[in-house]
Amino acid sequence: MEWRATAGNHQIDRMTAVLPSDCVIKSNLEEFSPLTVYSTGFRYPTASGKVMKAPDEDVTRKWIEQATELVTVFVRHFQVDVTNDDAVAGSTSPFRSKDCGKIDP
Repeated sequence: MEWRATAGNHQIDRMTAVLPSDCVIKSNLEEFSPLTVYSTGFRYPTASGKVMKAPDEDVTRKWIEQATELVTVFVRHFQVDVTNDDAVAGSTSPFRSKDCGKIDP
């Protein structure tokens, strides 16, 4: 995939930036950009041995709620039975039209 070569695996802002402008959930995904620093910040200490401070509880709760809403939209849009370990998507259509389940901010 092109985004991996240009953005790496952890840079959420760069991954969402390459999404087409008509992707109706792009702005919802962009809200997760602040998580980029946490993708490696807790796994690797700094040279001085320090580990990043965790986000506060309210911020964490907001991200969890947003992620839960997005998963619901993905499940509905791609028609996936999440109770089935061998589930196959019933749809592979991209998020391009207003009826795709955009989450209002």
